[in-house]
Amino acid sequence: MAGDEAPEALLATQISDMEVTLFLKGSWQAELLHTGIFQFIPFVYGGNPLLFTQIPDVYILLAIADSLWFEAQIGADVSKNIFSAGYYKEENAKLLSIKIGNSGINMKNQAFSGLGNPSSSFGIKTDIINTQNLSHAEAMLRWDTVSYETYTFYGYEEETKIVISPAQWLRGKAFALEPDTNILSLYTVKQTQTTVFFPDAYEYNAQTGILVLKEPITLELYATVSHNGNVSTIQLYIPNNDNQYELKNVYSIPGDVS
Repeated sequence: MAGDEAPEALLATQISDMEVTLFLKGSWQAELLHTGIFQFIPFVYGGNPLLFTQIPDVYILLAIADSLWFEAQIGADVSKNIFSAGYYKEENAKLLSIKIGNSGINMKNQAFSGLGNPSSSFGIKTDIINTQNLSHAEAMLRWDTVSYETYTFYGYEEETKIVISPAQWLRGKAFALEPDTNILSLYTVKQTQTTVFFPDAYEYNAQTGILVLKEPITLELYATVSHNGNVSTIQLYIPNNDNQYELKNVYSIPGDVS
């Protein structure tokens, strides 16, 4: 009928008392390729093995009874595929949400913890929200990779091996000041020499107090700050010491420190 809108999903059906909705979007391209040379006189044949390739680009969303759901995005790069499943229910002014997968398993950025980044790690997340006073409780269990290994081969011989671990840059990089603190000057001290940081050498969010240097330091670090109208100098970092303002979980702090 003219004027009718397209359905919201490719499949929407009713099973008993449970509403099931399935939404599919994308494409899946598959190819079988064989190349070679074939000649009768004189007889010549040379060929390569059959090559099968596939390029998926599919998004899937399955919802059951408005409480259970499954979501997946499948592409050619396996490392970037995402999936998640969950359950949510609202009862007695409380909303319960449980989510498992490798997408969006994170917490709201807090001033000191910065939990839940990067967002592509596998885990499970639970939220309980009071819809009347909007109080919110969160719990999260995640698997975060703490080291990355890269191998480069030339033929069958290993040329290089690179291992990168967050432990290499955890110290002297991130700090948590009091929220609503303004940094007037940031500088390092080596004996009698003082080196001032330019603003493009660090990222700072005055609202949360999170300071992240572009590069870790190995020298003493100080900051002249203004807080509640008072100006003072604080010691942020002393090498090989426990520092009051230092954050050591740098890998979990978002790049924009928002």
